[in-house]
Amino acid sequence: MPPLSGFSDNPFETRDDVIRAAEALIRPLMQYMSPGKARVRIPHSTGTHFDETAAQLEGFARPFWAIGALLMGRTGNMELIQPWLDGFEAGTDPENPDYWGPIKSYDQRMVEAEMISFSLLAAPRELLWGRLSQKVQQNLITWLSGLHGKDMPQANWLWFRVFANLALLKVCQVDTPPLRHHLKEDLEHLDEFYITDGWSGDGLWRSTELDIQEYETYKETGKANTVRSGRNACYYSDMDPERTERYRQQARDFGRGFCRFFDKAALAVADVPDMPNPLGSPGAIKGFLLRHLRWWARHSSDIFYTDGVLNFGWIYPQMYLTEDYNSPQSVYWALKSLIVVGLSEDSSFWKDSEAPYPEALQEEPLHVLPAPRQILCNHPGGNHHFMLSFAQFVGIPFKGIMAKYSKFAYSSAFGFSVPSGGYGLAQVAPDNTLAFSRDGMETWAVKYKCLEPEFKTASVHAAVPQQVPAATVQWFPWADRCVSVSTTIVPPTTRWPDWHIRIHRVNGNLKSGKVFAAEGGFAINGRHQKDTLELRQLDSPDLLKGCDLGEAEGVLQDERSVLILSEQGASGITTNVIAGTTVSPFKPEPNTNLMRQRTLIPMIEHTIDGDKIEIILVTKVFAISQETNGGWINQGASLKERWLDEPVIDMGGTKPNGDFISVSY
Repeated sequence: MPPLSGFSDNPFETRDDVIRAAEALIRPLMQYMSPGKARVRIPHSTGTHFDETAAQLEGFARPFWAIGALLMGRTGNMELIQPWLDGFEAGTDPENPDYWGPIKSYDQRMVEAEMISFSLLAAPRELLWGRLSQKVQQNLITWLSGLHGKDMPQANWLWFRVFANLALLKVCQVDTPPLRHHLKEDLEHLDEFYITDGWSGDGLWRSTELDIQEYETYKETGKANTVRSGRNACYYSDMDPERTERYRQQARDFGRGFCRFFDKAALAVADVPDMPNPLGSPGAIKGFLLRHLRWWARHSSDIFYTDGVLNFGWIYPQMYLTEDYNSPQSVYWALKSLIVVGLSEDSSFWKDSEAPYPEALQEEPLHVLPAPRQILCNHPGGNHHFMLSFAQFVGIPFKGIMAKYSKFAYSSAFGFSVPSGGYGLAQVAPDNTLAFSRDGMETWAVKYKCLEPEFKTASVHAAVPQQVPAATVQWFPWADRCVSVSTTIVPPTTRWPDWHIRIHRVNGNLKSGKVFAAEGGFAINGRHQKDTLELRQLDSPDLLKGCDLGEAEGVLQDERSVLILSEQGASGITTNVIAGTTVSPFKPEPNTNLMRQRTLIPMIEHTIDGDKIEIILVTKVFAISQETNGGWINQGASLKERWLDEPVIDMGGTKPNGDFISVSY
């Protein structure tokens, strides 16, 4: 698939560069505009759970993340922008074939109202609202007012009505009792979602007691809610200064932790003054954003169709990743990352020099985020930026929900895998999860709903002692809870920077007398770079002697471990040897991993006999990325030495000889 001129070749260094990228992304959509310019239908005939009119409204509304910002910054090509402004006339007119349709309860149109409202709030009055005729203005008021009195999910959707009401109040000069009522009530309800450190839940975060009673929840940590509250502060400060300052402080707190989600990427929190370190200057924030955009430019060779529109997927077309609410137009939500073009050329964001990746983040190899129950890992002694996740899940059965929220680890370098189906391990693609099966063939259950994690400390007993954060979480593969698993995870340490450890205490009562388990490490490219043939078997670790990361390609395997080497880096796994245990370079179905189409997963499989199960499984996961943090630079031990020097765990018996890690599990 061809790259996109203006984006793929963009250096992303200046405001003009980002403007050029925004226009390059918007331009291909115009060939698919309806006659009245109020809808966009990309010609890929996949459907959604909502109606086609709402899907085509997505195609019109979502580009307004960039268009509204271009108008706000009084920049951009008006010949490109004007057709989008013309669309307001047809889209809001009930007599026009391009009419968007009235807003009903639980309607996708509620979502798209946020972009429409943002553009009204962001754009100078004379460039958008003032250009509309009196009839179009009244039609737009009527359409946005359709959010009043309607039922909607009690989650981030409430923000859509908040922004619609702010646009009605501040731009459209509409001030009615229903508007004021909804604005006050919605903000108060959204405030209840707040957890700590700037993080909010996407809905009320359920208590442990209620989880135990009902074993149901809606439990995703809402990153987008914090971003929305920060943006709300820009348009609400004159109406409620106290809440505005609280939202600004939440944005500061959120930024302090969230920036650690990136190695050479970005967090854009523009126009929030007094940001804390490592985001203590506009130049620092600018660096995160522009590095992020440059990463996407470098990886954009397969993200566009031949007509220039964005496709489904991550860095290649991938339908397994999609949800039932994804239309071909949905992907243009990504334009939200370009709203910084709304900041003027003389703003401190654009005037300040881009700051490099903060040294403070490079010197802090681990960071605990209590709100989302996660540990961010980026040890300078290794080269792998990833996240350990303990207690995330969403209680709504979206497609691939366990893979997207409930795995043990998610990697900037190796991504994660999503299921292609439900039959067998190859379709489940169980990287970084522990799967259980009663039949060992057809059906597999993985970590999903769980209890609250217990954060603790693991101790490294070595020449240089160290204490690192760890956590234990209890979960149940099946709803009948016939099997209970208590998983303790220890992140990378200075002594073993390329490894993390998982200890599973498995208990159960089974009528079948047998249970099967399979656990994967990080999925990695499973093909030779030059010819895409399958990786060959390597006979001995000695073959790694003198090889640097990315040079060696192949699979190294013995009875208790497997290491997979490719141009992407190295991914391996080891386990304690028990009866019925095998290891392999497992081949999942193609196109299940976000980063590579043809992968292998270092895999451990256990066959556990007995009606009553009480067993401890120890898994040690090894991974080094060739690309993370700007590229692998070997300092110290060789690749062979790093792999053979696996961490030692004190399991409570005879104290190990040499260096070891102790942790309660």
